[in-house]
Amino acid sequence: MTETQSFYGRANHRDPEETGIRAEGLRAFVAKRETTRHSQNTLAMSERRACALVGLPRRITRYVSTRTDDAALRQRLRELAG
Repeated sequence: MTETQSFYGRANHRDPEETGIRAEGLRAFVAKRETTRHSQNTLAMSERRACALVGLPRRITRYVSTRTDDAALRQRLRELAG
């Protein structure tokens, strides 16, 4: 990290250790999302109240991935690399 980056608090965005994004953190978001959905369905709780209860932003609860399935592409890259 350069002096300017350290001054402004910017780290290499591709290094998960420096950005603070870890597998444990992602699993925590998934667990909180599931807890929120369970609270809404089972306890007839509103989305706003359920999210506040588990400490999860509502936009994360609503997130739907738009990523395409690229399994064939990944397999072809493995073949080329190997």
